[in-house]
Amino acid sequence: MKKSAILYIACLGLLLSCNKPQILAPTDFDVNISKTTLSLADTAKFTFSGNVQNIVFYSGEAGNDYYAENNFSATGGIPQMTFTTSITGSPLAAGNANLTILVSSDFNGNYVQSDIQKATWTDITSQVTLNAAAQTVKLGSYTTVGNPLYIAFRFQSVSPATQAQRVVTVSAFTFQTVYPSMTYTNASNVYFAGFTPFDFAGSAGSWSIPVTSTSNNTFTHAAVVSGSPADDDWAISAPMSFNSISGSVGTPIKDITKTMPVNYTYKFKKAGTYTMVFVGQNASNDKSKEVVKQFQVTVTP
Repeated sequence: MKKSAILYIACLGLLLSCNKPQILAPTDFDVNISKTTLSLADTAKFTFSGNVQNIVFYSGEAGNDYYAENNFSATGGIPQMTFTTSITGSPLAAGNANLTILVSSDFNGNYVQSDIQKATWTDITSQVTLNAAAQTVKLGSYTTVGNPLYIAFRFQSVSPATQAQRVVTVSAFTFQTVYPSMTYTNASNVYFAGFTPFDFAGSAGSWSIPVTSTSNNTFTHAAVVSGSPADDDWAISAPMSFNSISGSVGTPIKDITKTMPVNYTYKFKKAGTYTMVFVGQNASNDKSKEVVKQFQVTVTP
């Protein structure tokens, strides 16, 4: 009986392995290009032959480069932030002086008052127009290699305390790193920038910052009523790493649900030399086989 059971199990395993779908390399998949030297006015034209389950395309441009799929760092970028400020309410003699904008590259990331005050914070308020839209500040001169950058919006009461203090709103915030060939968005809004409020003095007002919504790109410091103790409140970002980027991502052209395309076209926006890649892949739940077709393309002005 034991021998029969063992023989049965062995036969069953062999039968299951024989019935398991076999993944074949897409060896008949091929791509042809009409020409490899183009002008910016031209369109790159490709034709496909054979058959394959999936096709992914890489133009060779930054962010869509097959050979940078696993590259999560870059150098030579200039960090910058863009934001809008609105300052409303009781018109103080000091104008917009409730708000100060600060940056630090030596803050240790420990969000407690002693460590925040120990860090070197550079006042960059003079580089922007407060109470205005879409202000952009280039931050390259405030960075230190190997250290992230922190952004702070500081609300302080302005004398005399017998006057009401204004409402300050910061919105449309983005933090980006500008490279020669691309602009990488490190944080597209307040939520992704990870701003956190800290109340260092006074209790009449504080920063209200969204912590659950990726669509709410606004944070506000409420008005402080006249006669209140002086307020000193900070909103500090998460560390902004201006030398880190996401790996490149290809553009899907075909998946298993779609019929095999006959052709494909692509138009470049900048002159240069690019390695254009098409990856043809057959896959199952646990394995895949692929072939890579690539073209060196020169694009002239």
